[in-house]
Amino acid sequence: MSNKGSKCFDTEEVSGDSRVPFPPARSTPFRLPNSGKRVGLGVIMTSVLVTGGLGFMGSHFVRYLYENSLVGKIKVLDNYSYASDPKRLQGLEVEVIKGDIRDVELLRSSTRGIDTLVNFAAETHNDNSIERPGDFYDTNANGVIAILQVAREKGFHLHQVSTDEVFGDL
Repeated sequence: MSNKGSKCFDTEEVSGDSRVPFPPARSTPFRLPNSGKRVGLGVIMTSVLVTGGLGFMGSHFVRYLYENSLVGKIKVLDNYSYASDPKRLQGLEVEVIKGDIRDVELLRSSTRGIDTLVNFAAETHNDNSIERPGDFYDTNANGVIAILQVAREKGFHLHQVSTDEVFGDL
């Protein structure tokens, strides 16, 4: 039995009678009705909180969302550490909140009204992890646990981001 032509799913034959549903792919962004917001690959975000949004990767993500009008409201939560640079978001109309991802109450208040959280917040630079392993564990593990706890309570989508830096020099 095939769902080909279905509004929600298409099917792909894997082997014999086995069929695996998958969402329809979109190669180009489309506009949401009544909003004018473009959305790519079928992902709909109306409001997003980007943690670590003043860091190198997070700020580029925020700038991409903003410049391509992919989301209606953007909030940034950042602890203004050695890796943060507020100039990276200069000229963008985004709400920036100073704080730490380990602060559950701050996460609860910062996520009010958002439907998606993208976590770029992390201690970085492997050489620093050798000198301060406790800081790295506390932020990178306990901080994510705090985010997961609030995501479970509030029901927003969570995207966890990382880099190959966790492997160190290969």
